[in-house]
Amino acid sequence: SKELHLGAGGTGKTHKVLTDKGLVKVLYVAPSRKLTRCKNKEYGIRTEVLCNLITEDKQKYVFLYNYYNVIVFDEVSMMTDDIKKLIFKRYSNHKLIFCGDINYQLPTHIGTPIDTKGFDVIKNHDINYRIKCDELKKLCNILRNEIKKGNDKNVIKTLTFRKRLNEKVKKFFTEKKRVITVEE
Repeated sequence: SKELHLGAGGTGKTHKVLTDKGLVKVLYVAPSRKLTRCKNKEYGIRTEVLCNLITEDKQKYVFLYNYYNVIVFDEVSMMTDDIKKLIFKRYSNHKLIFCGDINYQLPTHIGTPIDTKGFDVIKNHDINYRIKCDELKKLCNILRNEIKKGNDKNVIKTLTFRKRLNEKVKKFFTEKKRVITVEE
């Protein structure tokens, strides 16, 4: 099957998938070597960069094709729809799990951005475990709602998010009476 896990950074999309004990022969795939190294170290899982799975050089991807049952693609908001379709076709015998924050992060700078079409299952992850500050969570949710409404990104940057962020930051520092700097 083809699964899509959607949600903001910190909602546990990738963590939930990589800690699922029911998945066998899992390969984690990301656009960068740095991210793949981090996930390998954090989860002890085999990793690979995206370019090695979508290359036309069969020698590079045939081992991956033959050895793994489940392929987890992370940071898919950077992926094009053509790459998604290539993966669907090339790895049609595998369980494919895509994780990302489609429409809420910068899309790919070339090609048509990935969409949600073609997935058998779409799961939304809404609880943010990374952000501990309630005020910051509220601000992030305000920004997501503005994007969801389709507001122009320049309007969001200038009118909505910055204004509310500045108000919250000023209030926070007034209440605390102290600003912590890097030097301290």
